Amino acid sequence: MKSSWPMSGEKIGSWAIGILVLGLIVVMNIGYTLTVPNNAVVYVDESKQTYLSPPLIETDTRDFLVLLPIAYVIKRDWKPATTEVLTLLFKNETKVNTLVYVDIKRKIYFVFPQDGYMLLQPTAKGTLIEKNYHPDPEHRERGGFVDDYGFWGFLKEIIGQRNARWTADGNWRW
Repeated sequence: MKSSWPMSGEKIGSWAIGILVLGLIVVMNIGYTLTVPNNAVVYVDESKQTYLSPPLIETDTRDFLVLLPIAYVIKRDWKPATTEVLTLLFKNETKVNTLVYVDIKRKIYFVFPQDGYMLLQPTAKGTLIEKNYHPDPEHRERGGFVDDYGFWGFLKEIIGQRNARWTADGNWRW
């Protein structure tokens, strides 16, 4: 007896396998993108109303000074730019939360801002949305504010073998 179905079981199986393979290829090529969370700290250039990615500061061609607590630089064993810096700090009874100007690339710090540097201030990204600040174009092009990964990266994250660039509390991992 002839089947009333227009395709035989063999053809249906071939079509099903073909659709399954095509579906897997599509899913495996989907990119996943996370953007920097609002609680992550970025460095703000008030003069240009832009923010920069902290991990990219060290490789940036421009020179920056970031205003950071002295405890931050001491913990990392970064050096004062000159002996006068130490003299000024200790003369004024430095507190842990005393702010200094840090050249992150060179891992040195100053008591006062220096000529030839752009001044940056650490700020949570979420506070900049209302101010209409934008990512620095160079850091945006270099991927400083996104975490792109494909299907395999997504699977690794699910099983705990891959970490996003940011922790849940907004700290940078790279």
